[in-house]
Amino acid sequence: MLGLTNREVEKPTKKANSKAQYRFLKGILESSLDGWKDDKEKFKTDLINDIKSFLFSKWKKEWKPCLVFDENGKLLNGFRNINGRVYKNVSNVMTLAMNSHRNPFFITLSHLKKEGGKIVDENKVIQIVSYIPMRKDKGKKSGKPDYFLPKFHQAVNLDYVSGIEKPEIKEVPFKHAEMLTYVDRFIEFLSKKKRIPKIKHDQSDSNLYRHTRGSYANECIHMVQAGGFKKLQAYYSTLFHEIVHSTGNPKRLGRGKLSARQSLDYANEELVAEIGSLMLCEELGLEYNRQNSLSYLKGWLSQTKHVDTALLEAYSYASDAVEYLLEGAKIGNFVSDSQRERATKPEPKQTKKKTATKKPVKRKKPLKPKNKDPEKQTGKKTAKQSTIPFVDGLQNESQVSMPKGEGTTLLNNWKPNTEILPLRSDLGAFMGGYERKKYAVVLRGEKGAGKSRLLFQAINLFAWEGLKCLMLSLEMSPESSLFGEYLKYIEGKARNNVAISANNSIDQLEKYCQMYDVIAVDSWGKLQNSNQRLLDELMNKYPHVIWLIIFQSTTAGTARGGLGSEYDGSMVIQVAKGGNAQCEKNRYNSTDLVYNVFQQELIQTEDET
Repeated sequence: MLGLTNREVEKPTKKANSKAQYRFLKGILESSLDGWKDDKEKFKTDLINDIKSFLFSKWKKEWKPCLVFDENGKLLNGFRNINGRVYKNVSNVMTLAMNSHRNPFFITLSHLKKEGGKIVDENKVIQIVSYIPMRKDKGKKSGKPDYFLPKFHQAVNLDYVSGIEKPEIKEVPFKHAEMLTYVDRFIEFLSKKKRIPKIKHDQSDSNLYRHTRGSYANECIHMVQAGGFKKLQAYYSTLFHEIVHSTGNPKRLGRGKLSARQSLDYANEELVAEIGSLMLCEELGLEYNRQNSLSYLKGWLSQTKHVDTALLEAYSYASDAVEYLLEGAKIGNFVSDSQRERATKPEPKQTKKKTATKKPVKRKKPLKPKNKDPEKQTGKKTAKQSTIPFVDGLQNESQVSMPKGEGTTLLNNWKPNTEILPLRSDLGAFMGGYERKKYAVVLRGEKGAGKSRLLFQAINLFAWEGLKCLMLSLEMSPESSLFGEYLKYIEGKARNNVAISANNSIDQLEKYCQMYDVIAVDSWGKLQNSNQRLLDELMNKYPHVIWLIIFQSTTAGTARGGLGSEYDGSMVIQVAKGGNAQCEKNRYNSTDLVYNVFQQELIQTEDET
């Protein structure tokens, strides 16, 4: 329907900024400027219809996991006109998103006609709004305008036009955990700017933003861990939803027309959060994954007297939240180094290979068996031959021709090359076992919760099994008395199998990988020149090494070093104050068990008693 281009207005103060978009949208709808009166009702009607369509129709935009860059390797996030000017303010992201494919550029029909181009799909033509600077003194052509006149234009995405020169774009797919890195860097940016509360991944089946009733003290976003979602897109869409909720804190933006402390009703606040989640995804070039919980809003709309006003209000507050969260964000800096490097490399020229035409091969008809009826020949009944092509014992493998893809194994021939081995003590029962194949345990938690104690106890488990262990103590000196206090967790027999080091060199770490079975690191962030994907790279290069790693928590509550570390890990253990450890992820056991680090035993939770 519409998109609004940049306006050159005075930057509002922080105090006024929380209501800037709301006032702006309200001003447009109430404006009586000449040249806008005829379009005002269409603007309003189309925007409301777009919001309703977003809420109650199937929302699905074709997307592939990649980011779009220009020919110089610059990230093209958001939507823009053909000259590169980004659509901002209260632009209708929903319609812009649904009427584009991968190309972020739009062109007005008047400009398209001037360039001699043609529209490929008339159904993709939308309305946008631009702002014409107006001056009372018509002879004055420079300086600050006296006001801006909104004006409608018809536009279409460049994917649906032909006959004009288009800006070059390059799609660079996400590889490995690059998408995780991208999202994680964005969350870290918000945390450093103190625009979001702490994020805890402590839920099993629900996600919510919570604060003390009647105030915003003790606020926190509670999430299911990323690995608990079917798709990563569902994880970050839900996280963005909760982050938008958190902007309702009066210390950030607040909600409400009269007071920063006035809050919206529950349903309208949910609408704000969901529209805001979509806007953030589109701004970052990510796929938006719809919340399933919005169906109840139909009932809310049927009971609301001023539906149109409520929808416009929610939309404007969502715009506020997104502008607040993205202010000063250089989104290109969130891209991983490896993906950015691919964006700057020229694409190899593809040459068409000549292929010889082959004559169709006539297949010989299979010979009919001489024994037409085996029962008549032997006098014995035979089992009916199976029509299932490759089930062992039912039909011979030679009767089906399976392709032999590189690195593939027929399910019939599959055999494990490792075994899950048990671990002793209550800690072993808590962890559930281990295997010598890309096994990593990630430990994180609050300061003083007992992460280092738990790490030493875990080292003891594996050293007791006769494995060669290395402790990289990068937080505290191995020569200090404090370090000596932790040695009590390594039993006498196991001490013969444990070496210690304070070397934080990555090159030396690679050498250690060739020498030891188990490497424990306290903490990963102290490694020299480590990067987001180091753990994944080392696990792939040295799959036999068992990793026990402390990651310091970010202010958002995730592991410092990225969400990727949590995806790579076989186990993610969160240690709370008081020493209660619980797995947020465990491929080898239930995540319901709780182990106390100080008591060194499994404890019963309230649900179990």
